[in-house]
Amino acid sequence: GDNNPEDNPNKDDNEEEEDILHNGYETSPYLASDLATGYVGKYIIEKGAAISNSWVVGYIVGYVNGTKLTEKSAVFAAGNKETNILIADTPLETDYTNCAPVQLSSGTSYKAAREALNLKIHPENIGRKVKLLGIAEKYMGCAGIKNTREYKFIE
Repeated sequence: GDNNPEDNPNKDDNEEEEDILHNGYETSPYLASDLATGYVGKYIIEKGAAISNSWVVGYIVGYVNGTKLTEKSAVFAAGNKETNILIADTPLETDYTNCAPVQLSSGTSYKAAREALNLKIHPENIGRKVKLLGIAEKYMGCAGIKNTREYKFIE
């Protein structure tokens, strides 16, 4: 539209961007693979984009022991870490390149999600499917979710 105030000011009329904004809703969440290996992840990394209010769905498969997601830092088990989890499209994923890191912040708005999702307090969360709300942006050197503030276990 021509300077329609309801238009997203950060969006130019290009199709790729349109498509990205059509997903990530609670009813049509991004998949972990959309971030890990798909178009959304590419967009985030190449454009430095941050897509607020993004819902993503995946299985909790582990966590990152470090500040960057690598083969060495990816732990596919419960562990002594409250600050992040890894999600993937399948519950038995063990290839870190198919995973998206999810930040569990300690701030007031994020505390409930952190306490419910982290694998230190809840090792039984391994293999559970969850829908998460946060900002899809660069995290741990790849596309992930930051400021996770809502969650819904599925099944």
